Amino acid sequence: MNPRHHPASDWLLALGAGTLDEAQATVVAAHAEWCPACRVKVDCAEAIGGAMLASLPPTAMSVGAFDRFLQCMAATDNLREQGSAPSLNGFAHSGLPLSLAKFVPQGIDVLPWKHLAPGVRGVRLPIHSRRGIQLCLFEADPGAVFGSHTHGGSEMSLVLRGAYHVNGLRFGPGDSEDSEPGSRHMAVADPEEGCLCVAFIEGVNRPDGFLARLLQPFTGL
Repeated sequence: MNPRHHPASDWLLALGAGTLDEAQATVVAAHAEWCPACRVKVDCAEAIGGAMLASLPPTAMSVGAFDRFLQCMAATDNLREQGSAPSLNGFAHSGLPLSLAKFVPQGIDVLPWKHLAPGVRGVRLPIHSRRGIQLCLFEADPGAVFGSHTHGGSEMSLVLRGAYHVNGLRFGPGDSEDSEPGSRHMAVADPEEGCLCVAFIEGVNRPDGFLARLLQPFTGL
């Protein structure tokens, strides 16, 4: 897989620094799993952060801090052991990147998909976001149209399967697309493959169509 469209460097550096919301981090990390060049940038950001921490002067720890740290590490290892099989099985079965597969361990077919437009379905994933940012999956039949809408905040989508087209550009597996607040957007799913993508959505998008605006409160997307 050789993605052509990548997240801006600011997103990759923020992922390495650990400053992204969980929904944002999931999408950016999913791209980095499939893109060696972007993964190198994330690794560099993590290395720089580690070097900066190592250069800080030592600080006295509170009584029992090290024991609490060991307990937290043991609890984390137990959770990983308990959850590793479903996540890995979900990845192997669905082809989803691991950063996303952990939220859908039973696969995407069992999710409560909602009809958004002719041939287009969406679902909000059960993720806690302190900033109110949604993590959503969208699936479109071949040739289906993601209706025109205006973005209420930042958004990034990542193609998981198939492709979609925007203004003559093709976004295929591993490709990401950034959208700025206030920008308008309309995409068409590939006429042969359709499309499956994941996106984080900040704020509330405003559909341009009257009927779509009426239905939006019922879909929650």
